[in-house]
Amino acid sequence: MNKLSKDEKKARVNHLREIAKAYEEGVDPEQIAKDFPALVARFSIRNCCLILAQKETATECAGFKDWASVGRRVCKGSKGLAILVPMRVKDSSDNDKLLFTWRYVFDIADTEVVAEKVSG
Repeated sequence: MNKLSKDEKKARVNHLREIAKAYEEGVDPEQIAKDFPALVARFSIRNCCLILAQKETATECAGFKDWASVGRRVCKGSKGLAILVPMRVKDSSDNDKLLFTWRYVFDIADTEVVAEKVSG
């Protein structure tokens, strides 16, 4: 994949910001889904923006264990794509607090089929 110039990166970030802003302003999610069909089905619009900002060709993303559960493994040297995942914690007063933590997902292009072991 060719590296993007500074202007191309800036244009891409601006485009993603426009889409996120449109979503927040109530643009029909179906319209947004046309731009990111596979990602929007699984991730929030903000996480879609994070994924696409890190890898413009991302199509289908999942976590390491999710890929393993469907018979694929992440290729050695592949870099994860950071997304924000909510988690609830109790503070000292036993009140629920919503915090966000970073998790990593991998695009299907960064995975390979696990070869089945031949027994015998």
